[in-house]
Amino acid sequence: MKKLRTLVSVLAMMSMAAVLTGCGDDDDSDDDDNNDNPPVTRFAPANVADLTASAKTYTVNVAGQEQMTLRFPSSTTYELTQGGVTETGSISEPIFTEPNTWTTTLTPNEGQEGAQSGALVLTWTGTDAGTWSFTPQGAQAETGTFAVTGSNPGPGPGPGPGPGATNDLTGRILQFTYSTGGDKFTFTSPTAYHWENNTATGTYQYDSSTGNIRLETPSRGEVFEATLPPNTTSGSTTVRLTTSSGTQELPATYTFTGP
Repeated sequence: MKKLRTLVSVLAMMSMAAVLTGCGDDDDSDDDDNNDNPPVTRFAPANVADLTASAKTYTVNVAGQEQMTLRFPSSTTYELTQGGVTETGSISEPIFTEPNTWTTTLTPNEGQEGAQSGALVLTWTGTDAGTWSFTPQGAQAETGTFAVTGSNPGPGPGPGPGPGATNDLTGRILQFTYSTGGDKFTFTSPTAYHWENNTATGTYQYDSSTGNIRLETPSRGEVFEATLPPNTTSGSTTVRLTTSSGTQELPATYTFTGP
């Protein structure tokens, strides 16, 4: 019995050690989970120009309604045609969210009978196809499917100077990797991003002519600054991280993914 009690005690101590070993510092969790999520296939347009290309037509089917077509004559206006009647109006700045969704608000021009403003959500489930959801103010959502026809405005430009260079990183993902972890930024508009899979949000400024980028995450009190050599999608850099505790220089590698 003595040997049995000794064995039980040893096993109990080993079990307790395993539990304690598994309770690491939660502060590092944001840095270590970047590889837990499998890559997502992106079908959605790369940026606002691609989403609202005037050559594109969105054909929409909602159960119990006549087929609709949606077009964007410009990046700020829309035309919605149903039953031979065309509704016109303006749209708010479209916002991109992971993994394949664009959202905007439709506001009809005045004097159009029956026209209602509301939130439009387009989620791509495949190439040039997806689900449609329109929620008029004060009413239930109308859901259905859509298919896109028409040409794209051309491949999106890479970061850096040159023809078509842009400061808009919408739809792209920037990953900084350090020796102790990393930070991931998913750009959802020309000025905003999600940090670490929607853990926090922030704003950014990017200069495509110099490659300088500044990312601010107010809820965490963090500011990231770096220079990403123009016309590159990966490489090495130094990230200047400023927090309430001060500023530190972090050697890092970076990658740009997405359209």
